[in-house]
Amino acid sequence: MEKFRLTLNILDNAQPGIILATGVTIDNPDGLHISGSGKELRWVLKLGGINDWCIYTHWATNSIEYVRDHGDKVTQKSNILNIIDIDDEKVWKRMRY
Repeated sequence: MEKFRLTLNILDNAQPGIILATGVTIDNPDGLHISGSGKELRWVLKLGGINDWCIYTHWATNSIEYVRDHGDKVTQKSNILNIIDIDDEKVWKRMRY
């Protein structure tokens, strides 16, 4: 699976509030290690209103919209790097916790 690359250019030029990327991964150390269930998790990378961003996750059986509106926020950097590519500290500084 190719990771979505989040850059400053994307953050500066995308429309606020949009979903930038989505995907499905496993709840384990190689994916989004939330509870260690081994089940599939859907994730949503959303741009905020002030060029910030965050990732929400929930069970893969839920829709993208459900995850966006009701999912758990992913805040652990190691988990995030398992699903998206970020190599600029300025991008990390725009993450919403």
